[in-house]
Amino acid sequence: MKKKFQHTTVAVKLRKSEYHNNEWYLIVESYPVYEKEGEKPKRVREYVNRSITTPIWDKKRPTRGNGFLPKRDMNGIIMCKSQTDQEACIYADKIRQIRQKEYDTASLYSD
Repeated sequence: MKKKFQHTTVAVKLRKSEYHNNEWYLIVESYPVYEKEGEKPKRVREYVNRSITTPIWDKKRPTRGNGFLPKRDMNGIIMCKSQTDQEACIYADKIRQIRQKEYDTASLYSD
């Protein structure tokens, strides 16, 4: 029987735009999130309301499909070619840090 994973992890991910070809939306995804005891875990997505067009793709790390993962720097921030896209990724990472701190303090004081 699997042990329940209590620690919520928050990550910045990209989601392909439906309407524009070379555009990706930045989202902050949290998993697993338990709102009540004994409940199934939820995946919470928060849209940052920022989009990027010039991510750098890591050709050495393919995904299950035929795509690639974005390249990240030492701090885990998605790397982009343009400066404005890079600032949007830094903004999304700051939101990720805030949400991670909220989940960590909530799990610390819940017991």
